[in-house]
Amino acid sequence: MRASISVLSIFVLLCASTSAFARDDEWRPGDAPPPGFHVETQSRVGAIVGGSIVFGVPYAISAFAATAGLASSSTPELAALYVPVAGPWITLGLASATSNQSCCGFNPAGALVGLGLVADGVMQLAGAVWLTYGLASKKQVLVPNGASFAAAPFATPHGAGLAVVGTF
Repeated sequence: MRASISVLSIFVLLCASTSAFARDDEWRPGDAPPPGFHVETQSRVGAIVGGSIVFGVPYAISAFAATAGLASSSTPELAALYVPVAGPWITLGLASATSNQSCCGFNPAGALVGLGLVADGVMQLAGAVWLTYGLASKKQVLVPNGASFAAAPFATPHGAGLAVVGTF
């Protein structure tokens, strides 16, 4: 009996929520909101999260490489990797300026390091631009009036679970 009530309540909740909410493709920013809705301005969370990851992962790798390189050798140009976005480019410039290669010489290991620094610099720059875009720009979205949902743990003498309560 309890399982059938739970399944029925989930079915009713899903049906009510899909019929009460307006479809996104029916409303455009600048249009008047449909009845039961209002317009809110929100941050672009996807751009903020995506930009943070695209910037943060290469920067963390750079910082780790700088720490490991400075601990194991005396190459001061690796310290520039601690500088966000510009660090890989500074390190690339310092490494090529201190290189003893002739203009026609080719060092495969140096070329791979240089390629890695370029990729690191491009990824950090792209992530920083994407993150800045997400922080600086806002978007308008439809939000139902008075709609709220809450989840809380509950316990009884016969068991425990998660209670979900909503109004719309």
